[in-house]
Formats: sequence, structure tokens, C-alpha cells
Amino acid sequence: MSEFRLQKLSEQIRKEISTMIVTGKIKDPRVNPFLSINRVVVSSDLSHAKLYVSSIVHNDKKTEKGVEGLQAAAGFIRNQLSKRLHVYQFPELHFFYDKSMKAGLEMIEKLNALHITSEEECETKESEVSMDSVDTLDAIDDAPRSEIG
Repeated sequence: MSEFRLQKLSEQIRKEISTMIVTGKIKDPRVNPFLSINRVVVSSDLSHAKLYVSSIVHNDKKTEKGVEGLQAAAGFIRNQLSKRLHVYQFPELHFFYDKSMKAGLEMIEKLNALHITSEEECETKESEVSMDSVDTLDAIDDAPRSEIG
């Protein structure tokens, strides 16, 4: 299958499963509506599809349980999708916990902390420079002035 068609099928699978999760069509109690399908990779022979799942909720255990619930419901999901998407051979679904979103958020938090720290250092240096300039001006004012002429 062409690369374009694989990408299109991947996107359709992602949208359909996301809709099933949000609408509650997957009855497994481990699957909550906060799960999201980030990426789908379909093999070129359509035998397998890897689905990467993350969650808005920052609880790793709940997300992992949700992924287990999705994997347990993979047969049901595959059956429902094959009815909707009309693909000759529908791939076997494999769900994985995607930690890249969490890692990205942690990286942003670290960068923000560095930015705040560097701003505080700049403010401290600016206040030191301004105090030095005030001291310099005071020294100029106190210096004896020679008379002109």
C-alpha cells in the first residue's frame, strides 16, 4: 500500500478510536475519556498497527491501566473499525503507553524554571550595576572641584 494511503488509514483509525473512547463505546472500566491516541503506525502489509496512547491526567498507573483496557478490547475495536472503514484486511491493533507527552511537559517546566532563574539573576546584576553607578555619582559629587580661572 502506498505511503499516502497508509497515513490516511492511520489518521482514520486514530480518529475513530478517539471517538469511541470519548463517547464511551468501549465499556472496559479501565478506559477513561481522558485517554488520547497520539499516533498510529500501520505496517505496509496491513497486518499490524501500533497505537500510541497518552492521557491528560498525569497519573502513570491509570494511563497504563487504560492502555491495558484498550489492549483487552482490541478485538472489539478492530471489529467495529473494520465495519466502518471497509478495509480488505484490517490490521491487528497493539496499544502502547506513549510517555513522550509527559517528557515534553517536564522539559518545558525545566526550561521555564531556567528562564525564571536567569531573569532573577539578571535583576540582581542590574540592581548591583545601578548601585555601583549611584556610588560612582556620589563619589563625583564629593570630589573637590577646582576653581576655573
